[in-house]
Amino acid sequence: MTRFLSILLLIVFTFSCGGGSDDSNEFFGAGVVNLNIAPNKVDPEDRVRATIDISSIHADGIALKINFPEELEFVKGSSVFFTRDRNNDEEEITPNISTSSEKAGNFLVFYITPDDFDLEEENRDGTVQLELVALEKLSQDGEISVDIDVLDANEISSFSVEEPKFDPEDSKNIIIG
Repeated sequence: MTRFLSILLLIVFTFSCGGGSDDSNEFFGAGVVNLNIAPNKVDPEDRVRATIDISSIHADGIALKINFPEELEFVKGSSVFFTRDRNNDEEEITPNISTSSEKAGNFLVFYITPDDFDLEEENRDGTVQLELVALEKLSQDGEISVDIDVLDANEISSFSVEEPKFDPEDSKNIIIG
């Protein structure tokens, strides 16, 4: 009986120790985003610069979605994508989708493909900068939000403002006074 218990305990101990990789810090999402806006309080006709730092960009690319109030408008030609590789490449990008609804506000969607960053680099990091212009006062504080998803080639250009599949990963308040 003692031998049976010893073997049983050995088996339980062996399987309870785990055996998977010890790389618990490895990230497996679309990427990590950090949004900054400046300034966060503006008057009508003033501009706001949104800077979205993205790290650990998924190797398949990403869909970067930005949501902001109707009282703001995207300034065409103001968006750029910087890669943080050895060349510090900068290129102008335009939103693949720009749409709005009274209920959800404005959306910009940028599809950033593997061709937009260096896949040879271990860390696929970059920054998107763009400008928004205030059109009119907000009756209450507004919010600029970002969401990031793994790029699915089957879903390119299928973004729907009615069902945006938008779960903000970072957001900042904006005051238009």
